[in-house]
Amino acid sequence: MEDLRKKSPTLIILAILAGFVFLGLQAKPAHAAIALVQATSSVSYLGGIGTTTDAFGSSTTAGDVLIVNVVSIGSSAYPTGTISDTAGNTFILATSTDCLCSGNYVDSFLYYATNIKGGSDAVNFAWSSPTGWYSMGIHEYAGITSVNPLDQTNSSISSATSVSTGIVTTMAPNELLFSFTPTAPAGTSTTVSAGWTLETENILPGANLITADQIVTSTGSYSNTFGGATSTQFGLFAEIATFISASSSPIISSFTASPSSIASSGTSTLSWNVNGIVTSTTTMTISPGNITTSTLSGSITVAPTSTTVYTLTATNANGTSTATTTVFIATAPTAPGSCSVASATTASTLSLSWASSSPNNGATISYYAIYRGLSFSTISSSPIATTTSLTYTDTGLSASTTYYYYVTAQDSVGNVSASSSIASGATRLITFVQASSSQEYGGTSLSVQLNGVTPGDAIVGSVVITSSSIAIANVTDNAPGGSDSYILVNATSSVSNNSSAASFYALNVKGGNRTVTIAFSTSTPGWSDVVITEVSGVAAVNALDGNSVHVLSDTGFFPSGTPITTTAGSDYIYGALVSSYEASGCNSCTAVSPFTTRISNANGYATEDQIQANAGSTEAQFTTTTGYYTYYLYTLAFKEGAPPSIPTNLTAIAVSPAEIDLSWASSTDPVEMAGYDIYRNGTFIASTTALSYNDTGLTAGTSYSYAIAAFDTAGNVSATSTSISATTQAAVISTNSPVVAVAAGYAHPAVPPPGTPLPVSSSSSVTASPPSISASGTSSPSDTVAASIRSEISLLTQQLQSLMAQAGEQGRTLSSAYAFTDDLSLWDRGPAVTALQEYLIHVRKGPAAEALANHGPSGVFGYLTYHALMEFQASHGIPATGFFGPMTRRYIATHG
Repeated sequence: MEDLRKKSPTLIILAILAGFVFLGLQAKPAHAAIALVQATSSVSYLGGIGTTTDAFGSSTTAGDVLIVNVVSIGSSAYPTGTISDTAGNTFILATSTDCLCSGNYVDSFLYYATNIKGGSDAVNFAWSSPTGWYSMGIHEYAGITSVNPLDQTNSSISSATSVSTGIVTTMAPNELLFSFTPTAPAGTSTTVSAGWTLETENILPGANLITADQIVTSTGSYSNTFGGATSTQFGLFAEIATFISASSSPIISSFTASPSSIASSGTSTLSWNVNGIVTSTTTMTISPGNITTSTLSGSITVAPTSTTVYTLTATNANGTSTATTTVFIATAPTAPGSCSVASATTASTLSLSWASSSPNNGATISYYAIYRGLSFSTISSSPIATTTSLTYTDTGLSASTTYYYYVTAQDSVGNVSASSSIASGATRLITFVQASSSQEYGGTSLSVQLNGVTPGDAIVGSVVITSSSIAIANVTDNAPGGSDSYILVNATSSVSNNSSAASFYALNVKGGNRTVTIAFSTSTPGWSDVVITEVSGVAAVNALDGNSVHVLSDTGFFPSGTPITTTAGSDYIYGALVSSYEASGCNSCTAVSPFTTRISNANGYATEDQIQANAGSTEAQFTTTTGYYTYYLYTLAFKEGAPPSIPTNLTAIAVSPAEIDLSWASSTDPVEMAGYDIYRNGTFIASTTALSYNDTGLTAGTSYSYAIAAFDTAGNVSATSTSISATTQAAVISTNSPVVAVAAGYAHPAVPPPGTPLPVSSSSSVTASPPSISASGTSSPSDTVAASIRSEISLLTQQLQSLMAQAGEQGRTLSSAYAFTDDLSLWDRGPAVTALQEYLIHVRKGPAAEALANHGPSGVFGYLTYHALMEFQASHGIPATGFFGPMTRRYIATHG
């Protein structure tokens, strides 16, 4: 059947009347499908500011939708204007495009008006800026929703002979796809993509207008390509817009929560946007909460107490649509991991790094906070800085000082993580203080002044004499209290260029002002030059860690020294370049990175230094613009008076409910190691010179964290080791005995399975196994007890009885409490155990015996008795097995 829109007005009226007759026989659907009612377009030349008008040939129908596209071409700017019509409808701008095409300013606008008033209508576009050619197309469509009908828009520009609109993805079925382009092929028919209908096609030399539409039955991605041109006129661009059917269910274009993650007491704003249908009431319900509204675009604040999924249900006469959004209750992020402080390379900075935290429930990490202190227990409660990075450089610190750090993470809703592990590091001690130089002609010595020297610092210098027949005899100064002790290094001479040179240094110098004097072997007939540098933090003894001198003749522009290999690591590297040419032998002498220039004099000398990052090969390097005569390039390395190395391989083993034993590897020190400080839970508890420590008097079933720091004879203290944790053994009080007054740290535990080995004191050099427990719960000698000890039991018993008889003959009486005849081991009980406990309380050889005295004899051979017995055995040279057998009984019988 031929399309109704191609018929004459009379036929249209007849068709409408026929429709009314049909309506009398059959119910009309709630909403008709989208259809083009009428369309027209025009192209003409305006040539300035005016009004463009286009009118329909037939009256419009009330409630329909008008779509108007306007295109103009200007020669110097994009034309602009305003749209209206004679029916008084309100127009909304859907999309617009500017195109500077082949030197012409092309501007396009796409408008729409909903729920139009109906009747005769003409659309006017009043230009507010000059235009040349213009074109306008007006289209009336039925079946488009009158509330928020616009769904998607897109556009594209091309300089080819075809142009695509770009892709749009519709949100609902049965939508209208409307597209247009202002540029037509010259003298040819326009082509469109399959499924599209060419609605208007006006082609003029100056301006054109082509529109095409398509009604799709399902959601998806669509586009249209206008083609057929043999050449381009002004370049090509095309636009596309999609419009929603009045038969559509509500379209939820957005439903969001902001923020999507909140703290446990926070709030979030739910926002929605729904495309409604004017012919039926659209309602929105949000649950949980049963929030009901007819507002198509709105928001509401919610405060969930747990992570909640909110559902928006939009309903009209055509159907229902739903969308969800989730508000997460975010808990604290995980603690930052692997917090560490890099080895310091300066005396005032430390660099931290850590592993990232993990937020949860949709939150993000906002920043990390860094906390600092001078000890475990004095880390500040306020952060020193925040950063979004995983690294931080702390500046402005004191030299040779240990700092302690931890890091926390804060997420986007304000939750703060637990702190990272505590990391520590020490700033460098070595640092440049000052430099001085001097030059003299003739004489038997050369002097240079240095003021305000700090006691304990080092002075290092270099000297050159323009005579190879004169040696450097010695270096002295007039420091308060007497001259410091200077050592000459690499004294050399160059016969060919008539010069000699040397370096020198003094360690642990006196404080105050001084004049440093370099004495020559005889009077020099020429120039001599000297440079000296004060350095703090150099080791007081045996500081030199390598040195070299490189003699260069007519060196050129990039002199390098002879490499040396340092051993201590993080050395202070001193470089000096001295020239035999006093006039301009060191013109523009500067250090090569990573060295820093300290002093440079065109007359013939320059110095530089750096703090070496790691032990290994190094050499002094300079640049210079001259290359005269002989250069002496000195490289000297000095060990730092640094703290000891950080203790490593720390282990912690819980040996009982009240004791954890620690051990670690030794530290090294540039001076001399003195000992180790032990920290429990960040608090100092003891110092020792050993590589182990037994921490006693602890609480059963409790976790403790330990770290170790090393210190030397000069008072330097290392950073603390990596911390390690251990948990004391659990305590279980026996209910099988009426006597339960046993120390909590050594309480009588449940009987272990047969054959369970018992701990052996680390102070004993003898390895022995305590008794095993039989299946019936009674004790029996362990099969691993030495056979020689088992065989002596009866013999020793006889000896004990003999000794008691001798004592009786001599009128001496041994207390029955000390007349032991039984072997006793862990978990035994009875009067013999009570007697042993009374004896151990009497002699008191350690903290376990003191604890036993505090609680009194129990008659139960528990851990407290076991450790008190080992203390007694160790103090008297008896193998500390914790087993009360013949050896121990014989010692008591002999010594009382």
